[in-house]
Amino acid sequence: MSDYPKLSIVPIEVVEDRRLTLEQMRVLLALFAFRNDKNRNLVWPGRGLLAEMTGMHVSNISSATTSLAALGWLTKKGLGGYSKSTSYTLCWPDCSAPQVAGSATSKVAGSATSKVAGSATSKVAGSATRKEQSIEQSIEQKGKTRERAPTFNLPDWINQEHWDVWHSCKKRKGATDGQKRMAVEQLDEWRREGVDHASALKKAALAGWQGLFKPDVQAVGRRDTPGETAYQKSMRLRVAEAAPGLARKDPSAAGQHAEFLDAIEVQTRTVGRLQ
Repeated sequence: MSDYPKLSIVPIEVVEDRRLTLEQMRVLLALFAFRNDKNRNLVWPGRGLLAEMTGMHVSNISSATTSLAALGWLTKKGLGGYSKSTSYTLCWPDCSAPQVAGSATSKVAGSATSKVAGSATSKVAGSATRKEQSIEQSIEQKGKTRERAPTFNLPDWINQEHWDVWHSCKKRKGATDGQKRMAVEQLDEWRREGVDHASALKKAALAGWQGLFKPDVQAVGRRDTPGETAYQKSMRLRVAEAAPGLARKDPSAAGQHAEFLDAIEVQTRTVGRLQ
């Protein structure tokens, strides 16, 4: 470590000068440490010694002394090199004007900062408010859409168990309320035609079908009845061919249409044996 002065006496203006940066102030304090009664304000420490005292890089020492000269704290003479140090003449600048400038700068900077910050804040706040309003409107519209959508209710004439089993199948799980209503309309149409709609629903549930299939009408008309004679079966099949709508009626209601069968008369005649 070099033997350099351990005490630096500086004027109070160094502290009052708001223009000085930390590095500039450290270099200025180091320069004032070399001032004495003999050489007065003329000092010539080398850049390496100043760098050792301040803990700064040598190149930064030159930048700091140039800035101090521009601020009026010193004058430089010589460029250094060739074993010759640059000499510095210390000065006392008028710091009142720079302080006003600094005050004005701080006011302008503060005003500009507040305006920019306020503008940015208002823009960001406005943007955030518009986004929140858009989200709220979207949620409100979705809520209204849900309210408008009619709820699906299964009619009483449909077997609830068969319906639930059908819609638990893999191909039918994703059915919407609209598709369910269309299926009910199809079953109701078959029911009005006299088609066995319950059988159609049951088969769809057992097979796991995606849709409904209309039962075979002819098969319904040709079912065997327990205790039915051959003649009765023949007549029933003729009725099924002549009047399919009547054949699709419930077998328990067959007695209501007995007059249709009674209307068929067969004339008998006696055939004698030829001699």
